[in-house]
Amino acid sequence: MRQRMAAKIVAMKMPPQRIALVALVVVLLTGAGASWWWLGRTPPENAPATPTTPARVATTPAVPPTGTATAASGREMPDPAMAAVMEQCNDALMGVLRQRVGQLSKRQDATSQLAYALTSAMAQEEMPHAEEDIEHAFKQQQAVQQQAFAVARRLDPAHPDIAWLAAEKCFDASTCSAVQQDLLQAEPYNAAAWLRAMSWARARKDDKAVDEAFKRAAAAPRYDTHRGSAVLAVMEGYAGLQTPAACMDTRLQTWVGKHLPTGRTLDASLFVEIMALAGEHASPFVGSELSSLCKTEDGGALRADRQAGCVRIYTSMAASDSALEQMIATSQLIELTSDAPEAPALRERYRQLQWLFEQQRKDWKQFDHLGMATDDATTMQDALVKAGRWPPPADWLPAGERARSLILTGRPPAETKRK
Repeated sequence: MRQRMAAKIVAMKMPPQRIALVALVVVLLTGAGASWWWLGRTPPENAPATPTTPARVATTPAVPPTGTATAASGREMPDPAMAAVMEQCNDALMGVLRQRVGQLSKRQDATSQLAYALTSAMAQEEMPHAEEDIEHAFKQQQAVQQQAFAVARRLDPAHPDIAWLAAEKCFDASTCSAVQQDLLQAEPYNAAAWLRAMSWARARKDDKAVDEAFKRAAAAPRYDTHRGSAVLAVMEGYAGLQTPAACMDTRLQTWVGKHLPTGRTLDASLFVEIMALAGEHASPFVGSELSSLCKTEDGGALRADRQAGCVRIYTSMAASDSALEQMIATSQLIELTSDAPEAPALRERYRQLQWLFEQQRKDWKQFDHLGMATDDATTMQDALVKAGRWPPPADWLPAGERARSLILTGRPPAETKRK
């Protein structure tokens, strides 16, 4: 992955403890108007979509406008006076964000056009209510976004991320073929690109194309999901954004500060960071098609060539920086190579990754402010080393039955083998 900033910026699917933080900031940021775009909400049920469509995420505000605490969480909630201050901050911030969106749309450089492509939905002031209007707005937004990606690529044909991001954000199967082919032409040696192609082919019910994409993924020499590229693009495009005075209210800063990691304040840079992360987190996991291709219906042995291909692909995925991808790939490799010499090492690595995420769920604030939004395995592990919680205790095992069985036996529990 490119390293164009001193700090590596990467993204992941967030555990529940961090979803509340992001929801808090996004609600402050967008209110009811645009959070559905940032949180990856799909178009209406009858709108054309492919398996690359982000998962539906509820946009009910995490912070109700009144009251002092929720019975379910016990978290402090804003009273009416604080809610009014939050609304003023929201309105002011939306103003400066929309101003920057407009500026980006007019700039003729790839960095600006890429940031505009990823944030153009912010230009709309209100979310439509009628289902047909939502569908129409979604299609319009897709067209605007893809046009900006096309302009960015024309301005910088050698940019390493544009083709990937354009394909990742294209959800309409009837109009995305050219965008998808652009990615495969730009990255023919990237296994992750061919895993995306497998999903597209499955959506078309094209079994021949699924098989061809599998073979290309297995033969590809590298695996790159461009983690963090969307975050980096948005943060570059919104660099220097001024924090409105309404958001610097002492009462608001004090209240929100209780919900933020140590050292962070409520300012424009935080909103931009969370906005960027929310957009990237909406991206679907790469490789979902593999789970069915790398198992037989009766739980028996795979064909030798299919077995070898699955092992190659999952081995590439397990070598990525992402702790999440490492854990998914390692669990699959354990099942595929349960009797191989490398099996004990895989099982121990899987145990370590389980511990890593367990510690993250217990206390995500132990990670630095970008670590809060990253699953970079090395960064997370280093944080636990500093906290004196690495490596995991020798006798520690996760609570989940499947994970325990994989670690102890190299196989899933008997009753789940065929699932």
